[in-house]
Amino acid sequence: MSSLANAGLARYAFECDYCKQKKFRCSKEFPKCSACKPWPGPCNYS
Repeated sequence: MSSLANAGLARYAFECDYCKQKKFRCSKEFPKCSACKPWPGPCNYS
């Protein structure tokens, strides 16, 4: 696998569950990313 492909997999691996599901670009902020901040639920990173 090329290093470019590995970088894409690494970026996807550290997105929160909500951003993965909705295919958003995750800001990877803690405790909540920018996509999850407006919502009262948790921002989970799996």
